[in-house]
Amino acid sequence: MKKEHVEIEEIKKILTNYDVRPSFQRLKVYEYFILNRNHPTAEMIFQGLKDIIPSLSRTTIYNTLKLFTQKKLIQAIPLDSNTIRYDINHDGHAHAKCIICGEIFDIKIKADDIQHTLPDSFEIKEFDVIIRGCCKKCKK
Repeated sequence: MKKEHVEIEEIKKILTNYDVRPSFQRLKVYEYFILNRNHPTAEMIFQGLKDIIPSLSRTTIYNTLKLFTQKKLIQAIPLDSNTIRYDINHDGHAHAKCIICGEIFDIKIKADDIQHTLPDSFEIKEFDVIIRGCCKKCKK
């Protein structure tokens, strides 16, 4: 579900509600998440914004992602020892990664869906599930 436009004032409110000062760079990074919904890496965000913000540095991207993760605006998805992708989706869900093209898909799943498979009295606080396989496009 890719959006085409989002009001900057709306993003300012979101950042402020999460106790994040809405600098121009932070607004544009969060806007990137809203407009793309592509589980980006830091490099994907940098490449997507460097023409809009010529003074942007990779350090700014990494610092912004760290802050957004700490404030729970986004979640980090460690796919392997070398790759972290980021997700703006706050709904309980898992991820499926195509091992051929690398695309990541959201899978609707709730903690209640897996609770019955856990030991008695085990209380889920959060969950991270990554399923690896081959997407429809790459199977052809």
